[in-house]
Amino acid sequence: MIQYEIVKSTDNEAILRLYRAAGWWQMDENPEYLQTVEGIVANSFCFVIAIKEAEIIGMGRAISDGLSDAYIQDVTVLERERGQGIGKEIIRTLLKHLKEHKLQWIG
Repeated sequence: MIQYEIVKSTDNEAILRLYRAAGWWQMDENPEYLQTVEGIVANSFCFVIAIKEAEIIGMGRAISDGLSDAYIQDVTVLERERGQGIGKEIIRTLLKHLKEHKLQWIG
């Protein structure tokens, strides 16, 4: 069973691993990266994680002014978990949240 949660904080190391697995983050060990990830999660309009057996296996986020527009980005699922509709459900969860907040234009 996979759970989808909207979060403002989470396991920053797990999120950094997802970014790296997607090829979106440097591989060196700069300690500031975890603080950057913490800020990304906290400051996104909406950040969704997919959890399977206590492991974060996917993520996605939306950035927005909270009034008119929103942009979905950084949607990824661990390669071994792909093909099961997890990414689709992350997008659905993001869209539901954005529409509940009356955002009309979503890119």
